[in-house]
Amino acid sequence: MLISFIRIIKFAFQNFWRNIWLSIATLSIIVLTLISISSLIFVTVLTNEAINSVKQLVDLNVSFKPEVTLEEVQEIEVSLRELEQVSTTVFISKTEALKEFEAFHKDEELIQESLKELDENPLGHALVVKAKNLEDYPFVLTFFQEEGREDKIQEFNKNFEKHEVILEKMALVTKRVRELALAISIVFVLIAVLIVFNTIRIAIYTHSEEISIMKLVGASNAFVRGPFIFESFWYAFIATAITLALLYPLVNVVNPYINQFFSSNFDLVTYYTQNIVWIGLYEFVGMLLLNLVATSVALGKYLDV
Repeated sequence: MLISFIRIIKFAFQNFWRNIWLSIATLSIIVLTLISISSLIFVTVLTNEAINSVKQLVDLNVSFKPEVTLEEVQEIEVSLRELEQVSTTVFISKTEALKEFEAFHKDEELIQESLKELDENPLGHALVVKAKNLEDYPFVLTFFQEEGREDKIQEFNKNFEKHEVILEKMALVTKRVRELALAISIVFVLIAVLIVFNTIRIAIYTHSEEISIMKLVGASNAFVRGPFIFESFWYAFIATAITLALLYPLVNVVNPYINQFFSSNFDLVTYYTQNIVWIGLYEFVGMLLLNLVATSVALGKYLDV
């Protein structure tokens, strides 16, 4: 059994090297297919990260009137945190709000002089609210607009409305990019399947005499088919290894440009190195299954055993 398996592997390598230029062409197409699939993965990851980065900027800033006491604001904050739609709340005292206001307008002399002439802090306490989902902000806004709370509010800074438009546009662009990447991947997959199919077909014709001799000496069907099956495994393995090796420098090249668009600590190189095993495994298994299907069809059609 072991000897037969070793011979099958040996014949598979012989098939690969005897048609080396065809093997290289086949590997090239498979590598391009895997790179296009990897690009689809990276596009999905990057667009999700971009959307999450924008979502981090979304919040509802509620400024209370100066006469609203600390206890009243804290009572509202406690009720707010009980809402399942709310993720976090940050309390900003009127003193902190004044410091932030002064720092923001530090170069505007008129505003600075006006503040100095005031006897008391003109600003009130504030709450910065982050909802769990973008669609939860209208509900949170309604909470503040209820009777007993609305008359305590000075103003709302509703930046979620602006970011909602941005996110909708990003989602649309993301959808189009994914569709394009998916279409390209499907085209390459179909080409790869056809290439593998024809490679196995040519290998069958090339070794037709050897196959006849094998049958004459009593070789089993599994032994005759084995080298072609293992050859499809070999194509998937080598192509996956080449793809992973090529992707690393490519990711390193594009990573600095990608980092310019993200305010978070997301790093594509880190993502790739942390997930390289899973990416390689999924791509290898997927391509192996496609190769086995193409090989099985070719063997069933052209190998008379």
